[in-house]
Amino acid sequence: MAIKLQNYSLQELKLSRFIKVLAHPARISIMIKLAEKNTCMQKGIIKGLPITDSVVARHLIALERGGLIKGKTSINDSCYCINWQAFEEFSDQFNAVFNNFKKKEEQLKCDKSK
Repeated sequence: MAIKLQNYSLQELKLSRFIKVLAHPARISIMIKLAEKNTCMQKGIIKGLPITDSVVARHLIALERGGLIKGKTSINDSCYCINWQAFEEFSDQFNAVFNNFKKKEEQLKCDKSK
């Protein structure tokens, strides 16, 4: 079944792409490590993950393609850091959506025991 993306708002599409990129525990772990250092880190410096360096590299590429991290890669050098602007935009959109859910919940009068 084909999904017709034109039926979704730009906000919904952006949020889903962001969440999809983060939807792997290794990527969450990489992001946490990058945030803890709050500086550009070389690929090999991301230690302590239960995955090989080559798998870390693949996850870094996915995070970079998704816009969550910024970096440079070359044969001899790679350096990555969090794209804080993208995270701020995501955070604002995410909070707007879920704060709206909370407002709706307060308005509903459904039986929560079912």
